[in-house]
Amino acid sequence: MYLALSIIVIPVWGQSSSVTLSNNEINMELNKTFPIERKFKHVTAFFTKPEIVLDPLDEKIEIDTLIRSKVEGKYLIAKGKIEGTIEYDDLNSVLQFRKPVLEEFKVMESDMGEMQQKEVSRIIRQSMGNNLPKIVLVDLNNLALRFPRQEPSNIDVEPGGLSVTFE
Repeated sequence: MYLALSIIVIPVWGQSSSVTLSNNEINMELNKTFPIERKFKHVTAFFTKPEIVLDPLDEKIEIDTLIRSKVEGKYLIAKGKIEGTIEYDDLNSVLQFRKPVLEEFKVMESDMGEMQQKEVSRIIRQSMGNNLPKIVLVDLNNLALRFPRQEPSNIDVEPGGLSVTFE
């Protein structure tokens, strides 16, 4: 699946070019990575339904996610917020979250007893939430404009999306 961009940019030798990726375009890429399954001890959790949250005022990027877990026939559903720093992986030509961490966790629904719910919540927050895999935000190989394996010179969070500039 390729990202369809509404802006066509033709790079000119010696000039910078940029493209702005919308929340919807980034969410399409996130859906390729999710669901993320994590296991620790007797707990399995699935991080699903990713939604990118771009905050241009704080230049912050987060991913809202739904977390589902089932332990010994009992379930837990929670909402979470994943934070990380953006890095460019030049080998794969992708922008990704490096060291993503589950920063927020709120149980929405559960049929577990109080003690079991606390234990499962703690395991998800601490053991799983601090050991998430790198998450691809944008695969630059899929951009219709095909920058020639060029490293982005600047990445900005803007009201319209994520702006990526190439020199």
